[in-house]
Order: sequence, then C-alpha cells, then structure tokens
Amino acid sequence: MPREDFIPKRSRETSRRFRGFWTGLFAMVSCLLVLVSLTVRSTQISYRIDAVKEEIRKEDLRNMELREARDRMISLEAIERSARKSLGLIDPAKDNIVILP
Repeated sequence: MPREDFIPKRSRETSRRFRGFWTGLFAMVSCLLVLVSLTVRSTQISYRIDAVKEEIRKEDLRNMELREARDRMISLEAIERSARKSLGLIDPAKDNIVILP
C-alpha cells in the first residue's frame, strides 16, 4: 500500500501549500538578495567612476601647468637667464660691438 494512503487528504494538501509557500518565499528572498547585491555593486562602480573622473581632472590641470612651465623655460629670455646664472655669461659692452657693412 502506498504511504500517502495513511496521510489524510487534507493534510497532504496543507503540506503541498506549505511547500509551495516556502519555495516561493525562498525564490523571492533569493531574487531580493541578488537585487540588493547588484545595487550595491552598481553604487560602488559609480563611486569609482566619480573618483577616476576627479583624478583625470587633476591630472589634466597638472598637465596644463607643466606645459606652461615648459613654454616658459624654452623662451629665449629663460635661456638667456639660465646662461647668465649657470655659465656666468654677461652682456658685451657697447664699445666691444662691431657692426660690419
């Protein structure tokens, strides 16, 4: 004789309902956990993107400052100033300059 014959019909239906309830509840909780996990990950990525954008902005500013410094250093006045300072060069006296025809 099958075992289900010993269990009243009403009890079997109740057991199936509870099983369906717990299965549905487990599925809902699982979906909710996946949703929360994805939301947290998305937020973390968003914060990281903002941090990288700020880093890029700072590096662009530094790059612009370095270009300006480079342009100042390669100007003729800067080269002359550097030659006077490091090599001890001086302007020639006006009477030492000879202009050839």
